[in-house]
Amino acid sequence: MDGKHGHLVAHNYIKAVADNIQPGDAMVVTGDFNALPQDTEIWELNSTWTLAANDRTTHFDHIYMKNSTTKRIDWDDHNGAPSDHSILWADLAALNPPSEQTEVII
Repeated sequence: MDGKHGHLVAHNYIKAVADNIQPGDAMVVTGDFNALPQDTEIWELNSTWTLAANDRTTHFDHIYMKNSTTKRIDWDDHNGAPSDHSILWADLAALNPPSEQTEVII
């Protein structure tokens, strides 16, 4: 994606999270961003959040977290054949204990 559109894509992701995250929430964003490490949107997401995991094959799939809310314990990726994507996983833990009103948004 070109720099202008990549910037807009990253800005929209970052804004959506900032507009919806509540105090005490653990922040995790996952996705198939269809962007390479050198693309503008990935640079901007990497400078805003911590990259918790990234598939080592296509580099399209990412798991981001916010260090102040979330801790990465482990991660890995495996061959996802017949898919063109790896199987990417991360073991993450919220730094704040969840309240009784915890909500998971997917």
